[in-house]
Amino acid sequence: MSFMTVMWRQTRIRSLHEPTS
Repeated sequence: MSFMTVMWRQTRIRSLHEPTS
């Protein structure tokens, strides 16, 4: 696993949990 992938996944999960739209 790459650091970028982890960061991207974390951001996606956070966005889904807390939408800033």
